[in-house]
Amino acid sequence: MVQALRADFQVVTPLFLGGADQARAELRAPALKGLLRFWYRAADPLFLDGEAALFGAAAGDQSGQSAVLLHVEGKAPANCPAFDDFDPRRFTVRGARQPLNGLTYLGYPFQTRGRDARTAIPPGHAFALRCLLPRAGDGTAESDRDTRRALVAAVWLLGHFGAAGSRARRGFGGLALTGWRPAADAPGGGGPWPELEALPLAASAATVSEAEQALRGGLSVLRDWFPPDGWRQVHGRSEHPHLGPAFRYRLEPEGHQDWARVLAGMGSALQRFRVDMAPDDPGNTGEVTPARASFGLPLTFRYRGGGTRPITIVPLNDRSKGTYERHGSLLFLRLLPVGGRLHPLYVRMDGAVPGEQPPAAVRGQMRPLKPARTNAMDAFFDSLASGGGRGR
Repeated sequence: MVQALRADFQVVTPLFLGGADQARAELRAPALKGLLRFWYRAADPLFLDGEAALFGAAAGDQSGQSAVLLHVEGKAPANCPAFDDFDPRRFTVRGARQPLNGLTYLGYPFQTRGRDARTAIPPGHAFALRCLLPRAGDGTAESDRDTRRALVAAVWLLGHFGAAGSRARRGFGGLALTGWRPAADAPGGGGPWPELEALPLAASAATVSEAEQALRGGLSVLRDWFPPDGWRQVHGRSEHPHLGPAFRYRLEPEGHQDWARVLAGMGSALQRFRVDMAPDDPGNTGEVTPARASFGLPLTFRYRGGGTRPITIVPLNDRSKGTYERHGSLLFLRLLPVGGRLHPLYVRMDGAVPGEQPPAAVRGQMRPLKPARTNAMDAFFDSLASGGGRGR
């Protein structure tokens, strides 16, 4: 039986997502499908056993087409704003060493020459994803249920902890899941989706307490569907961001109606934390990974004992005897709509920490750096409990 799900989303922060023309904002089904794959992998420790069947694979023993057909309803508006149209300069403040601006800090490089014309789908824009399952599992009731669970989990996580487009991990492209239901206009009325009732939506919450309860309740259901102990048992599958034991989040109680003000405050908190850190790791002469590498690589850095010339630190690739160009951050910033206001939500994913797994190296060199003495990313997250996430 064909099963179809309609998921309603609202853009919370400017969404910089393009197609062949990167300057023009566009809602693209392939990009959103890739995000659903990402969040399914984050939820299920045994994703290698089900990913190919659900999302397809181009090669290997499980190669084949995706079981999910995705259609986007609600294309991007005809006239989309550029980054400068949001007036980011209003958030510039004096700092001890340099001017600070949390919004431009998180939005780099949207304001740089050559990229400043890029447009974004504005906050408030609504669209829907129609997810069609012409074949759900292998036809057995248990397999059909597992396929629905995998898809529903991915949609729920995208709409609560995820984002899309450029700078998605730094607050832009935030998406809120505002509702979902079987697609009534599909054959058979979309089929049964009992899993929807099990997962509460934070967008329905009127208070921060209710939103917290929705997040906790949803995660509890997902951990029942996909037991997190599997992350400890399955070797080699836990390097990507996931919901393992180190996953945690913090929802701030204070919110505001202006997305830019909230995001600027989050950016200011992160920027001040990094600026207040010793800029060159005192005593580090070039053999140890800088603590701030844990925020993500590549990192341009200047060691105190290494002269004045900056170097670029990248992830080491032991297999190819070279280096990777990027290791994305495990720290996700996003805004959660609650009762007409937007609240800062900081998410610390489990997974391989940049600069640790794999180790870091100086670009152009194959010698791995020693592990950092501290993890700046976790130190920042820990500082949120004392008000460090509100900016100043």
